[in-house]
Amino acid sequence: MAKRLLDGSVKAALVAGLLVLTGSPTWAQDKSSEAWQRLSRLQCLIEYFYMETGVYPLDLQEMDQIFRQRAPRAPKPVGIPLDPATNQPFVYKTETNGRRYTISVPDPSKYGGTKIALTTVDWGYLADLADLKRFSEIVRQMQNIMKVVATQVEMYAKDHGGQYPNQLDDLLPKYVTRMPSDPLTGKNLSYKKLVDGYVIGCPNPEKFGMKTFQYSSAKGIMMEQAPRGGPEQPKPAKEEPKPAPKEEPKPQP
Repeated sequence: MAKRLLDGSVKAALVAGLLVLTGSPTWAQDKSSEAWQRLSRLQCLIEYFYMETGVYPLDLQEMDQIFRQRAPRAPKPVGIPLDPATNQPFVYKTETNGRRYTISVPDPSKYGGTKIALTTVDWGYLADLADLKRFSEIVRQMQNIMKVVATQVEMYAKDHGGQYPNQLDDLLPKYVTRMPSDPLTGKNLSYKKLVDGYVIGCPNPEKFGMKTFQYSSAKGIMMEQAPRGGPEQPKPAKEEPKPAPKEEPKPQP
């Protein structure tokens, strides 16, 4: 009996030693499954960010910050999944154009050298919805910028006997700390003082698909969509066919 117990304990020690040397297949398999699950959850968060903003995040910290800002009263913040083997953030890389990304485990050796990674979901035509949402967000941002500038113009007039500024530079530095600009092109907003008011305009309304995109002190935000295809180009004049040259009569011999 003692011998059988001894033999069993020796075998158990040998098995334990082998597991230490080679690593437990069950443990590696469990960790791999957990890694795939966490990567899938992280991918869902990244793709949700894309559908909400029209772009992929620059890094995972940016995504985490924006999620927290948009839901500050959430009872529990959205947790960014970590690698189960190292408890470190997953590796997140984006291409130069920002349209594709890869997420992977930080140390594949923890999983027996297995490559565990996921890449961008191909949304096809549904990606147009994300682009449209991003465009709509930029339009709203431009509207808010013009409204904020209009408020500062009104404050200037209140402090100067009802006289509006001659140019936006007059607002510096008391009313605005820097020149307001178009978020899409980076160009300064246009401004025109009228006899009984003013107009603040987007410097490149065509970039927004607009013929008119401005704020009027009399009418507020004014937007007029540009015709599709742009201005009609004049058609080139058709060339009249040239008459065939007349053949000279050949002299008779």
